Amino acid sequence: MTTYSKNYRKIYEEHFGPIPVDSSGKKYHIHHIDGDRNNNDPSNLVALTIQEHYDVHFSQGDYGACFMLAKYMKMTPEEMTNIATINAKRRLAEGTHNFINLNQKRISEGTHNFLKKEDGSSLGKEISMKRSQNGTHVWIKNKDSVPCYNKKGVYVRISKEDYYSQTGPMDEWEWAFNTSKEGERRRLINDPSLPLLRTTKGTVPCISKTGETKRITKEEYHSQTGPMYEWEWVFNMSKEGKLRKSSL
Repeated sequence: MTTYSKNYRKIYEEHFGPIPVDSSGKKYHIHHIDGDRNNNDPSNLVALTIQEHYDVHFSQGDYGACFMLAKYMKMTPEEMTNIATINAKRRLAEGTHNFINLNQKRISEGTHNFLKKEDGSSLGKEISMKRSQNGTHVWIKNKDSVPCYNKKGVYVRISKEDYYSQTGPMDEWEWAFNTSKEGERRRLINDPSLPLLRTTKGTVPCISKTGETKRITKEEYHSQTGPMYEWEWVFNMSKEGKLRKSSL
């Protein structure tokens, strides 16, 4: 088989013409049929919409790829969490989860904070004390700093002194607290596809009678009357919500 070292999207265009565009103006994804991203043979490349690309990886059980694709799709935070959970469980079952490798290494080196010393005392407590004493504990390092975004969307921690020395409206500050409304706006400058941190506040994750999932405001949720099974929207983890999920 011929080895192709160039960008696979360019390879596709050289052999099949321009990459198709969907109804929203977004270019199709180029999928590697055999799952090997290094195999850029034209016969191994196919153009798919993002939904088709997601469906292929989901059917193959490649939930890691699904999670990455979901970031660019209109998925709810609950759906994103569900995909991440499935992927983590699969990797744990296969023994490939990075936590397993890291923990096994720390256990073999005798540095895992869950280990006990010979006298039965906690090794983790001793490690934390040492880090506190030498100033390397994360709580100490971050104690006098504030996580911020600047006007260009760059994240950095600055000293409390520098942060509180800023005056005027926050939208004019050089540095805005990362989870403030202004900080969140700046966080999206470099990657608009990132989920908002504050969008779920004051809302309830629900499922409708037809199986549609979305968040509605608490006011809308509690305004519903009568038996819960007749409600248009029910809490997704309630007994009725679980029944609706199982009937899909």
